[in-house]
Amino acid sequence: MTTRSAVDTISGYFYQFDKTILEILKQKNSNQKVYIEAIEDIDVESGSELNAIQCKYHSKISFNPSAIKKPIGLMLKHFSESYPNKNYINYHLYGHFNNGHEKFKEIDLVALKNTYLTTIKREKDPSGVKVNTKIVLHEELNLDDKALEAFLAKLIVNINGPSLDDQLGEVMTQIAFALNVTSEEADYHYSASLKEVRRLSIQQGREERSTTKKAFLKKIQMPKQLFDLWFIKRKGRSEYIKYIKSTKLRAPLNIDPNQRFFLIDTCGEGNIAEFVNIAMSIKGKWSKVSKRPVSNYCPAIYFHNVDDRTLINLKNELYNKGVKFVDGYPFLNSTIRPDEFFITPTVENKISIRVVNSIEDVKSLVSSATGVVEVFSFYQEVEFFHSSEVKHTPIKIEDISYIAELIK
Repeated sequence: MTTRSAVDTISGYFYQFDKTILEILKQKNSNQKVYIEAIEDIDVESGSELNAIQCKYHSKISFNPSAIKKPIGLMLKHFSESYPNKNYINYHLYGHFNNGHEKFKEIDLVALKNTYLTTIKREKDPSGVKVNTKIVLHEELNLDDKALEAFLAKLIVNINGPSLDDQLGEVMTQIAFALNVTSEEADYHYSASLKEVRRLSIQQGREERSTTKKAFLKKIQMPKQLFDLWFIKRKGRSEYIKYIKSTKLRAPLNIDPNQRFFLIDTCGEGNIAEFVNIAMSIKGKWSKVSKRPVSNYCPAIYFHNVDDRTLINLKNELYNKGVKFVDGYPFLNSTIRPDEFFITPTVENKISIRVVNSIEDVKSLVSSATGVVEVFSFYQEVEFFHSSEVKHTPIKIEDISYIAELIK
């Protein structure tokens, strides 16, 4: 197989797989069955009928009736096996051609018999002389005009299918809509969709090669943390940071005075200077102190996996920089006091940061907070905070240096 023909073959497979994904996602009934590699490439149940769809992709050739002659013949053979007893299958020939679409004319009985079912073959007779042999498929199948008319009523030919890229764009739109995700996330779920279609297509039994929209969406709806990891590996650090800033950390012009917690997984790395810079960056973007206390807010910051000495040094550095903060502990060896932690920042007290000492304190403070609570947890290997009670946005990072770029 030449390189060109191999590329064409691969393009054809992708075209068929994408069309399969589209047919699954377009089903209005989420429990309607779709079969892969059954009668045709795709079989779709529709009430008491079955739509059998065969895909053809020819991006480099002009349309000619001979290009669809063989698949129509195969469809007729299948039709003849059950005619007239089972007449519930619609045969769809769906394809894309580079040009020549004007050559396609509506297939009537005469065209079906003469153009698509009759073949002249040049063969050698027993004496070795080349002669023309006429093969008439409908006569071989003992099908009269009435049967052929019945077949034509079930045959739908569409040679104006979109290009591979245009169809892929429609697939992405359908995935984004079905899963309520962004276009970037749809790209990730598309990979999972291809994997699932491939898995189904190689199963042995017909029922094993079937799925429903409901089952398919469940298979391709992968965990968010896997998407983040995939995005970093696929598109790189800078694109990932741009994506997170635009979708998960975008600060509106008028920021609501919510209770925001920024939880940062250090994995034991980083130094005091980095921690201070991170705290100052978060303070600069997510704190506001004015003469109207009702609209004031400041962030709560927690560094995960740091020892007591590092935490003390961090507080010392912030204090030395003139940063006013609270940690919820009004005196040495006291228990945490949420009312002390959630003191409203004002022009007089100048509080601009809340420092959280431990993950236990995070959980306690989040559960006791009033108003709208938002938690942003930046994790490296494993998510370390979970809550279904507040708005929680976990964000995957590969190392602590990501934070500076994400916050700025």
